[in-house]
Amino acid sequence: MTRYVAVLAVVVLALAACEEAMGHPRNDRLGCHNGTTVTVDECCQLPMLADQTIVDECKAKHSPKPREKGTKGEHRGPHPGACIAECIVTAMGALKNRNVDTVAFKKAIEPTLKKNPSVAKVIDAAIAACSNSMVDVGFSIVRNPDNTKPPCMAAPKLFINCLYGHLFQNCPADLWTKVEGCAPLIDKIAKGCPYFAMRKHHVLAVVGMVSAQPPPPDASCFQPTTVTADDCCKMPKAIDSTVMDKCKASNPLPTQMPAPGVPRTEGCCIMQCAMLETGGFANNALNTDAIKKTLASTLGADANFGPLVNGAVDTCARQIQSDPAYSVAPISASPDRAGCSFIPQGFVNCLHSTLFKSCPASVWTESGDCQGLKTKLNSGCPYFVLMGRGPRN
Repeated sequence: MTRYVAVLAVVVLALAACEEAMGHPRNDRLGCHNGTTVTVDECCQLPMLADQTIVDECKAKHSPKPREKGTKGEHRGPHPGACIAECIVTAMGALKNRNVDTVAFKKAIEPTLKKNPSVAKVIDAAIAACSNSMVDVGFSIVRNPDNTKPPCMAAPKLFINCLYGHLFQNCPADLWTKVEGCAPLIDKIAKGCPYFAMRKHHVLAVVGMVSAQPPPPDASCFQPTTVTADDCCKMPKAIDSTVMDKCKASNPLPTQMPAPGVPRTEGCCIMQCAMLETGGFANNALNTDAIKKTLASTLGADANFGPLVNGAVDTCARQIQSDPAYSVAPISASPDRAGCSFIPQGFVNCLHSTLFKSCPASVWTESGDCQGLKTKLNSGCPYFVLMGRGPRN
């Protein structure tokens, strides 16, 4: 009976936080989003455990249903996160007798573990700790958002969330970025906040939940500042000036930019051009090997930033490509060309933001104004907005 009550308590806690984890924070009873300035992805560079093909197929099979006209909010009814997680674990061959088979699960993720030896060292403890989060059949049903289909099981989602949370709390040293603001996330997860509630846009590592393009910068991002990003952190250019000049010439800026707070219908064509030229972006996907090769002769060649570059590339590529907002089909601002992807701009912005927030002391100018720029980045302001001092009266 004691074990039954304990397991039920775990279920109640997990389901109470479920909406935060699935992109519906509502009351945020645990205060999971209070005072957070960074995401778990920015703090610990954990790999995606499931195969990308499986993830994409399950996301397509259980995509969120849009609300009917005249109703409020982005989605109607419960979120399909549990159904997607069940689909993924089933495809991995790790769902047996309506629960997660931990032996089969570990076998399915062996290819990932071989590529990530530091994660392999802590995975067994995480799996053992999270096997208790899998609940009895009677308490593991979640209504399917599609009412024509049978209900989905909560156990796979609870297990995956627990697993990532445990790995984050015991993040290997080579994956921990030491970005300011990361330590509080460990405490929040320890007290019961779902790992996936701490991701950007509140999306699952294996489940993307955003259907709109990236949100526009808040108007406050454009308020005048006394310093620029370059004044605070002496960061070398990431892209060779020859490539940038060529792309600027072939992609002139539009005569009228969207007003602050107004979403853009496409990404930055100059950034897309530069990444296409260097091989870092092809077939609507980032090529991290090509990106690292390019950066090795620019940012990576700098003694201060060289040790930070590859980790930042991996973190940002994972963050941008796992966020469906950046994969939304762009709409061109000009009738004579195709729309430019949101992905290159999102990646380059993430890369510079990450490096700026981790700027080595030897090239950092410590001041209240410079710390203010970090605060702006933490609030969601794009890095490139901070390269200018903003409009003057």
